[in-house]
Amino acid sequence: MIEIHEAKEADAAGLLAIYAPYVEHTAITFEYETPSITEFRQRIKQTLKRYPYLAAVDGHGKIVGYAYASSF
Repeated sequence: MIEIHEAKEADAAGLLAIYAPYVEHTAITFEYETPSITEFRQRIKQTLKRYPYLAAVDGHGKIVGYAYASSF
């Protein structure tokens, strides 16, 4: 079972674990270096000021996906 909740800064490590391989091994992001955990927490905080940021969590409490909106 998957649960969807609003992402929290505490979710940053799980979200970054999903994102980092895309930065490091693909060309589908605009980033060349993986952001730090501090930077990722700040991104979550900033996004939530105006837009939704959601995390998908499996039945064992592991973050397995996420989505967010922005003005990009």
